[in-house]
Amino acid sequence: MNDQYELPLNTGSTRLQNAFNDFIANHPDVLELFEALTFSAIEKGHKRLSAYMVIQRMRWEFMVVTNEKPYKLNNNLIPYFARHFHNKYPQYEGFFELRKVIGDIDNLDDN
Repeated sequence: MNDQYELPLNTGSTRLQNAFNDFIANHPDVLELFEALTFSAIEKGHKRLSAYMVIQRMRWEFMVVTNEKPYKLNNNLIPYFARHFHNKYPQYEGFFELRKVIGDIDNLDDN
């Protein structure tokens, strides 16, 4: 999972999308953990899950289990973790429910 992955979220670039891309570029291990926890849920038979739930589990892992200094996982970036997962693993499209993001001004008229 150490491959660099370009994230095609939409045709325009947004502040939040850029913030997500910057965060992941600096902390690829966070994205790897998100994917690993998501695949763990899939392997246990879950057909749908909340990306927020996965992020909350990550926060637990960082703060309680590992006792490491936690990453500041901005809630505004959670939708981009889900979009990344669907883009990278299209066979699991629909695992996370995707909604419009206010920061995606370019996409407000779509859907």
